[in-house]
Amino acid sequence: MPLFILSSFSCPVPSAWQLFPKGSEFYNYSVCSIEEGDVHHFWWCQNANPLQVVDHIYYRKFLLSKKRWTPPLPVLFPSEEGWDSLHVCDPAVVKGEFKYDGKVYNYALFYLGTYYPEGVECKHNQLGVAFSETPEGPWVKFKGNPIVEGSKHTWGVGQPSVISLNKKGKVLLFYTKQEDDFSTHTYMRELDFSFMDNPRFGEAKLVPTEGLREREEGMAVILSDADFAYDPKRDIFFLARPQHPYPLHPSGERAIVSGYIQIAYIEGESLRSGKGGWKIIGEIGPEDSGFPLNHSPAIARNWYGWVDNPHKLRINFSTAKLGKDSLWSYTLYGIIIDIPPLNL
Repeated sequence: MPLFILSSFSCPVPSAWQLFPKGSEFYNYSVCSIEEGDVHHFWWCQNANPLQVVDHIYYRKFLLSKKRWTPPLPVLFPSEEGWDSLHVCDPAVVKGEFKYDGKVYNYALFYLGTYYPEGVECKHNQLGVAFSETPEGPWVKFKGNPIVEGSKHTWGVGQPSVISLNKKGKVLLFYTKQEDDFSTHTYMRELDFSFMDNPRFGEAKLVPTEGLREREEGMAVILSDADFAYDPKRDIFFLARPQHPYPLHPSGERAIVSGYIQIAYIEGESLRSGKGGWKIIGEIGPEDSGFPLNHSPAIARNWYGWVDNPHKLRINFSTAKLGKDSLWSYTLYGIIIDIPPLNL
C-alpha cells in the first residue's frame, strides 16, 4: 500500500491512506511531518496508556526505499509539576542552530502544554519549546517555558507551526490564541532563539483571514489549528486549516473537530503586511478519506518548514468517526494534492 496517493478533491472513492495502524484504545492526531530525501519523520500526539487521556508526543520515521516504519517512540512527556504537567501535544519541529545551556542544538520542538488545575478543564494552554541534537531526542525542555503564555480564563494558546527564517536560530512561529469565549485567532511572531540565554521575541501579528471561507455561507472565518509552510522561490505561504462549522454527532452534539480541511496560499508580502488575501486551492473531506471527521492538518515540509515541490503538497491529518467514542478513532492519514497554477 502506498504511503500517499493523489487526491482530486472530488473522487468517488477515498483517496487518502492510513499512515500506520494503531490500537483501538489509543488516539493519534496533531502530526508534524518532515521529508528528508528517503526518510520521512513524524511526530504526533498520542496517549501512552490505553484509554487514558493524557497527551504525549511520539516519534517514528518511514524509510521509503525499504518501505519500513521504525517503532513508535515516546519522546516528550508531561513534566512532574508545573505548567505542562498534564498534557504535552501539538509538536512543531524545525532545524537550525540553537545555543542553550552551553550546547548548540540542531532541532527545536515547539509544543502545547497544560497542567489541568482543579475545576478548570481545557483551559490555560501555553506554548513551550524543547531542543535536541537528533530528531528522536532526547529533548531538553527550555527552563524559561512557557515562551507564549495563555489566559487562565480561556482555552489559551497552542497549536504551533514553525518556519525557519535563516536556517539557524531565527524562526517564524504561528499559533492559535483564544481571546475570549467568542473570539479565536491565529498569530505569527518572529523569534530569535540563536542564544537561549537571551531569546528575542518579535511583535505578535494577526494572521489575515481574507479570502478564506467556512462551509456555512456567511459564517465569519475562524482561523485556528492551522499549519503553514513556505515556498522561498516564489515567496508564498501555504496553509492547511479546519473548516467550520464542525459536524454533529448522532446525539446532536457538535463535534470538537472538523469534517473538512481547507488548503490555501498567500503571497509573502501580503501575509507580512497583514493586508492581503488567501487564495483557495481546495478541500480535503469525507470524499477523500472515507471518514466524517478530518482534522488537525499538517503540511509535509523540509527541515526548515519549506516545500520543495512546486507542483504537489503532501497533507497529513487525522480522521475520526462520529459518536461517543470518537476520540478513540483518531487515526493518522496522508494524501497528495496537486498545486494548480498560482495567481501571483
